[in-house]
Amino acid sequence: MSDKYLKRGWIWIGRRVGTWYLLTFLVSLLFIDYVQLRDHVRAKTLSRLMPESFDYLIDFAQNKRELDQEKLQQYEYYYEKVVDFIPIYRGDAYEILGFCHYHLGEYRESLMDYIKASRINPHFFWPHYNLGVIYFKRGYYSKASSAFETALATKLEDNFDVINTSKLFNPILMSSHPFTSATMLRLKTAYRDSHVLLILSYYYLNDFPKMFQQASSAIAASLDEDGRFYYYAGLAAYHMKRYKEAVYFFQTYTGMNTDFANAFYYLGISLKALGNEELSAKALGRAKLLRLTDRSEILMAGDVNLQMF
Repeated sequence: MSDKYLKRGWIWIGRRVGTWYLLTFLVSLLFIDYVQLRDHVRAKTLSRLMPESFDYLIDFAQNKRELDQEKLQQYEYYYEKVVDFIPIYRGDAYEILGFCHYHLGEYRESLMDYIKASRINPHFFWPHYNLGVIYFKRGYYSKASSAFETALATKLEDNFDVINTSKLFNPILMSSHPFTSATMLRLKTAYRDSHVLLILSYYYLNDFPKMFQQASSAIAASLDEDGRFYYYAGLAAYHMKRYKEAVYFFQTYTGMNTDFANAFYYLGISLKALGNEELSAKALGRAKLLRLTDRSEILMAGDVNLQMF
């Protein structure tokens, strides 16, 4: 009797297991069909929305065109769909979206785009750099310094590889040969600008030891084309009351540039602190003369703007 019930039980279980497997198989088929259909629709949609040309975006990024909100909004809408439809491209898409949002006056959205891009592609220079530029322009120097520190920790060669292998960046790169050939130059220039903006961030934070260290590193890396890193190093040394080092850096800078009043001023008071009254008077006299035309307090960065990549 027990064997009979046991047999029936196994038959009952077997039928339900078979039914469950059949249902699972059918549902999986439906799901596969749905995924394939969804991906097909998304691909068609993106193909339809892709801008006919990237020329305006390229020219605008290189400051060759005036802002055309309608055109920029078309790129913005396209990359928003890329973010929604193709998760694996989100890092690159957020990078371009941040650029578009910023120039359309959507600063909060731009900031969030770059934060997302920096988290998805933490070893890519540009999102960290652009975050730093935004923070610096708004006076958030602590956040700016953190962003520039991270940007400078990336490797130049690795960044160039990321740009060349990106399926989102490639259509833009292929649209213009000059844009492609200038990519490495822009990257190198932005690395140098990052050093400058990082040093200036430390200056405004009154973090003179870090300012001195960063300026010295830039000099050691042969990034000093106009002598400004010598001035920054001298200024940091002066504020740390390391007057002998300050004199060395200011003298080096003024030997290369003879028209910046503050360099001669700080050279003069550093020499005075060391007891060299004669040379101090000459430097301070030169500073007084130059201040008739030059009233800048510090050597600022040039016209630093956001970059797509």
